[in-house]
Amino acid sequence: MMKLLIVFGAMIFVCVKCGSTRRHSLKLLKKEDKPNIVQTELMNDDKTITYQIERYSNDQPKEIIDKAVTDAFFIYQRDYVKDYLEEHGCGFLKFEQLPSGSTDADLTITFIYDQVFKKYSQKDYTSLYSRSKRTMYLNDAHDFSPRLITAIVAHDVGHHLGMRHSYNRDDVMCETSRNYWLTENDLKQLVDNLECLVH
Repeated sequence: MMKLLIVFGAMIFVCVKCGSTRRHSLKLLKKEDKPNIVQTELMNDDKTITYQIERYSNDQPKEIIDKAVTDAFFIYQRDYVKDYLEEHGCGFLKFEQLPSGSTDADLTITFIYDQVFKKYSQKDYTSLYSRSKRTMYLNDAHDFSPRLITAIVAHDVGHHLGMRHSYNRDDVMCETSRNYWLTENDLKQLVDNLECLVH
């Protein structure tokens, strides 16, 4: 079920369970062999995703948050993930942090507790990903441990790459998951979404 939400003047649809906007803002690319493959259009030619942390939480020191976010991206760079992607012709993913305030970052991560969560009774959500703004909003009303930050960012990075929610609790893309390893289901989704970038 989706709910209309206005974020900084832009109308988007948000899943009332998790806050994801992914399903209603994807561009679909038709292919003969994969008629509805997701076109993410998020990375430059060498498949490097650039990101910035725009605003930090008061719960943890800046260095701890930086490390937790780096750990989230590392989940997509483990050796077995690289091997799986290369085996399927996708190469591998790289991530680069840009200084806060960068205008050309592929992804922005920011901690907020304002009208985005309050007005629409989303105070219990830990995060909301806006695909149109390529921004991950983490609800600063929560007490974030480093491991929780890592799990949430890893999940929302999946949304950033076009991955859908999974009903398997072991998957990083399960909305209640706190897993720190991509499962076979996650990897299959990742390959499906990256194929359009390499073929």
